[in-house]
Amino acid sequence: MKTKLLLFLLLSNFCFSQIKFESGYYKDNAGTVVKCLIKNEDWLKNPAFIEIKLAENDAVVKKTIAEISEFGIDNTSKYIKATVDIDDFVDDFKSFSNIADVTVSKKTVLLKVENEGKANLYSYLNENLKKYFFSKPNDPIKLLIFKKYLNDENQILQNNAFRQTLLDNLDLNEILLKKLSKTKYELDDLNEFFQIYNNNKNAYTELKNNPKRKTFNFNVKAGVVFNSYKSMVNENLFNYFSFPAQTNFGFGLEIEHVLKFNNNKWSLYLDPTFESFSSNVRESQLKYADISIKIINVGF
Repeated sequence: MKTKLLLFLLLSNFCFSQIKFESGYYKDNAGTVVKCLIKNEDWLKNPAFIEIKLAENDAVVKKTIAEISEFGIDNTSKYIKATVDIDDFVDDFKSFSNIADVTVSKKTVLLKVENEGKANLYSYLNENLKKYFFSKPNDPIKLLIFKKYLNDENQILQNNAFRQTLLDNLDLNEILLKKLSKTKYELDDLNEFFQIYNNNKNAYTELKNNPKRKTFNFNVKAGVVFNSYKSMVNENLFNYFSFPAQTNFGFGLEIEHVLKFNNNKWSLYLDPTFESFSSNVRESQLKYADISIKIINVGF
């Protein structure tokens, strides 16, 4: 008689860290700068308000977008209030149309400052919208337009007007022209372009020396597993038998994806591991059992 067992274990890991009040400032609508502590949530969506304390033991106060013109958390992030054009394009195939142009409307929002210098890059993320803006010092903030649309054959085309806007407004050398032609309407791509533009001729070297924040971590695991097994199998009588203890090897891979918000406090975690056990025992001339155990351990 042979017995085989395949066991799947599904584990779930859920970890979080406390979000703290950190040193920063806000400006009121008159331009007065107020030093304070701000609850740093490393917002996934651009906030419409912030929570502050003037001192560690003071009560928490909410400041809405109507009350502030700018705020920042020291060495971490900065947001400015602006009334800008925002288009209604959502990057979802179900909403694609045959119209290449976008429809814009005025909206007052807190834009996140992504890069500052000879040209400034801003981002706005809210619900399904993902929009980017730029300005030069003392100039109005302009929307960078991007839209996917369908032609008559339902093929997906792209309106990359953001590249033309940057070309018309920035003084680009040959290297930057080539870089712009390959720049996608994504934060990492745009941020890299603006960083190169705002830095000197050694910008490429500086970028290599300051790599992007890691979003995936990998770790290979191996170990020794001590196994033993007892069972009760007999077609006619309940009879116990056991397999001798055995030492085997196990291996696995840990994969972590760090999410880009809440100060890297959130991550998705996958941990598949594999172990095996096989042996046989003969209790009598008529009784024979063979056991094979495979354990696959997957964690999220």
